[in-house]
Order: sequence, then structure tokens, then C-alpha cells
Amino acid sequence: MREIGYEGRCTKLVGLIEDLLHAFLNRDFIGFDEKYIKIALFSYANMSNLYLVRSEYEVSDGYIDIALLKRNPWHPDYYAVFELKYLKMADSSPERIKQVTQAGREQISRYVSSPELSSIPNLKRGVLVFAGDRCVAMDEV
Repeated sequence: MREIGYEGRCTKLVGLIEDLLHAFLNRDFIGFDEKYIKIALFSYANMSNLYLVRSEYEVSDGYIDIALLKRNPWHPDYYAVFELKYLKMADSSPERIKQVTQAGREQISRYVSSPELSSIPNLKRGVLVFAGDRCVAMDEV
């Protein structure tokens, strides 16, 4: 969480989620979808007290998958919102990954223009696309 808060990057957090997913067996991915990625990210984020972590954070134009918001007395340099996507390995062609990433970019662009988020300084906006047990797209909007 410190990497997000003070460097504005989420590579270590994504690495933790990938490590978790690598431990799963093929049967674990039956019925697997984005909510499991969200639970992992939410859990890791809540291990730190740097942010107020919200899942399905409601804004005027929808629901943000994960929001890392201000939590007193902490004042990190960056706050963050994430749109998460999950694809089955069989549906993870480069074209499909590009389509899903673009859809996530459009969603998060709508969300951050809401009054609830537009005034947050240094708000990082990320789209994370996972396929199987790895992150196939990490896109900052």
C-alpha cells in the first residue's frame, strides 16, 4: 500500500495477487470471476491502515470496484480507484484484452468525473485485467 500511497504505482500489490492466484489449482478457477480478484485486493488493502478501503464504492454514475480513500490521520501522496476485469484463459486473446481494458477505461473515466471523486487530489485511476492466474493488463487512466 505504501507503493501506491507514495509512488503512485501498484506493481507490488498486483504481484501479491498473482502470487495468490498461482497457488490455486485448475479446479479453483471453475466459476472464477472478478469478484474473487476484488476480494483479494480488498483484503490486502485492508491489511494496511493507510487508506479507507471501499468495495463497490457508489458514485453518481455507477460503482467503483475498489476505492482507496482518505483515512485520518494518514495523508499519502496518492489516492486510487481501480476497475477490475477478469477473463477466462480461453477468452484472453490480445484483441479481447484490449476490448476489456478499453471498457474499463471508459467506466473509470465516467466514475472519476463524479462530484464524489473529482475533488480528490492526486487520484490514481487504474484498470487491472486478469486472465487465469496473471495480470494481463495494468492500465493507468
